[in-house]
Amino acid sequence: MWVLVTLLFIMMLLIVYYSIRNGISPMPTSPRVKKAFLEFMPKKLDGKIYELGSAWGGLARDLARRYPHCTVYAFESSPVPFLFSWVVNYLFPLKNMHLIYGDFFEQSFKEADLLVCYLYLEAMIDLEKKCKEELPRGALLVSHTFALPNWKLEKVERVGDLYNTPMYLYRL
Repeated sequence: MWVLVTLLFIMMLLIVYYSIRNGISPMPTSPRVKKAFLEFMPKKLDGKIYELGSAWGGLARDLARRYPHCTVYAFESSPVPFLFSWVVNYLFPLKNMHLIYGDFFEQSFKEADLLVCYLYLEAMIDLEKKCKEELPRGALLVSHTFALPNWKLEKVERVGDLYNTPMYLYRL
């Protein structure tokens, strides 16, 4: 019993540490927002989808199911949610979903056709610069809650939830 309690305590400490380090905790998208977000996405898409900060992997799995002909790369730098995602994908594999442990800012976006994110304001500012340098022409970025501060929106909608959550679509 004490081994389980110790393991859970270590997992909690890791989540807290990586939440402070990353500037955000691994929050799943609420079911209502996720449903609206998936409907907000482009109807047809080919290529590579990058989910930036996939946390527990729920949205990445939904993206892989929605776009079975695309390859979904789910990036997560916090070990506990990444491990959870890995276990779920091991038990219920989706062949078009790849989990990548690490900081998505250290990855190249040059082959991405769609970036999907639920980040925070400071990360969106950094992401804006990286996208300007690396994202290919015609690529899309879809975000909810936080916008890119200096990019022209192609489309914005709000979810009819408690927070009136905004969803943003950008095209390079």
